[in-house]
Amino acid sequence: MEHYKLPAYNKARELAMQLIKSTQKVPRDIRYTYVRDLQLMAMAIMEHIAFANEKAEERISFLEKALSDLHKITIRIRIMKDLNHISTKGYSVVIRKEEELTRQLVGWLNKTKETNNR
Repeated sequence: MEHYKLPAYNKARELAMQLIKSTQKVPRDIRYTYVRDLQLMAMAIMEHIAFANEKAEERISFLEKALSDLHKITIRIRIMKDLNHISTKGYSVVIRKEEELTRQLVGWLNKTKETNNR
């Protein structure tokens, strides 16, 4: 299956787009550093998912990298919320998308591990 048809890839894309929308009004001093890092991590998650789909022998590694980047986004977006750089609504939408993507990636990872243990 092509990566752009994968549900996890589309969830990651939605997350990346929501991060861009939710962080448009952050102060300039963090927009080009902190926010840019968040956006790059979100795009890296999409890449990890695409590679996990293409390279079955390295799937577990790519899925674990995607989950790691996803956890980093969760921590950083919470800090931005606590500093009032992102609205409560924007935060809620990002976290909801993050949770949906986490469930998909964990499910895929567990299924891959089960298959490899057979």
